[in-house]
Parts: sequence; structure tokens; C-alpha cells
Amino acid sequence: MVYPSSSYEGISVEKMRYNCGQALARRDNVKPDIVAGVPDSGIAHAIGYANESVFLFQDPLLNIHQHGLAHLCLHIKAKEI
Repeated sequence: MVYPSSSYEGISVEKMRYNCGQALARRDNVKPDIVAGVPDSGIAHAIGYANESVFLFQDPLLNIHQHGLAHLCLHIKAKEI
């Protein structure tokens, strides 16, 4: 996620990422099982892609911030951390 005030050429950065995901879905010809954003900055791209296409957005990774370190892991494995 970005700060709400973050913008590029007068467009919010989050909206621009969403628009990029939509544009990618329009020109893409793949059939993914799911659409996911990695790292966190890719979530808006993935949501835009999923909304423009017929593919489901899922968040299969859990981002754990612990003592200044970030860990990405599958939701199923998160209970072990």
C-alpha cells in the first residue's frame, strides 16, 4: 500500500497500479489459476488484473513484520512461525 497522497502526474499511485493491472489483463492470453500480488506493492496490480479478467484474486501469502524484519510465507505455514 502507498500513502493516499502519493501521486504521479496527478494520478494516485494506487490507481495507476490498478490501471496497469487492468491493461495487462486486456492484452494477456494466459489462464492462471489465481491472481496474486507479490510483494505488497503488487496487490493493486493484481486486483486490477482480476477485476478486468475472469480470474480470481487471492492473497496466498502472509506478510509478517517482526522486529523490523519482513517474512513472507504461505498462509498454511503461518501457524508454525
